[in-house]
Amino acid sequence: MKTGPIIIQRCRDEWQSRVNAQLDKNGNKARVDLRSYKAMAEAGDAPHGLVAQPKLGARNTARGRKFAAEDGHDSTHIGRKRARTRVQNDLLWSSWLLLRALEREKSRKERSQQLVTDREVVRRGEAALKDKEISEAKTREDIASALESAAHIDCLDPYAQACKWAASTSGENNDGEFSRTIDPEVDDATGSDDPGRSRIRVRHRVRGQSQRVR
Repeated sequence: MKTGPIIIQRCRDEWQSRVNAQLDKNGNKARVDLRSYKAMAEAGDAPHGLVAQPKLGARNTARGRKFAAEDGHDSTHIGRKRARTRVQNDLLWSSWLLLRALEREKSRKERSQQLVTDREVVRRGEAALKDKEISEAKTREDIASALESAAHIDCLDPYAQACKWAASTSGENNDGEFSRTIDPEVDDATGSDDPGRSRIRVRHRVRGQSQRVR
């Protein structure tokens, strides 16, 4: 059994751990990752398609430094190849990071929407129970108590609720104030003795018929 690769890997892992610990201690967010591009991509920590740089060696490194000192950059064949690889890898990294950020934002919005939906289901269920409690209340005290404890009551349409209440009480007293309807288009006298008071026609409903009286 070969133990050399295992020992080398342990050394790499230990060096990586110590370097990252020191970076964290100094407040630096950069981290060293000695995994291969393939291993990183399979783990979901890097994009697929990254190309490893070709090995330079001592001789190519010396030649590259010489050309860089003269021309400002490594113009050797292997230097140009490494530059193209670096540009390609940078494009892959930037695209991958952008897509990952968009996916995370989409996932966050989906979770938020699901939370809103779940809360709305709960709210509707609670409102339905309260509506049932209000409709089944027998006395005014029970109705008042049910309305006071109904947290959703402020979300209802006041106009619709007023119309519903008026319709439910319209038959209680046909001889009261709701037994007459006012015709606002007619401003003739009503028979009042006060000449300074404006008078209007009123319409009384008698046994399903309408009569105009002054």
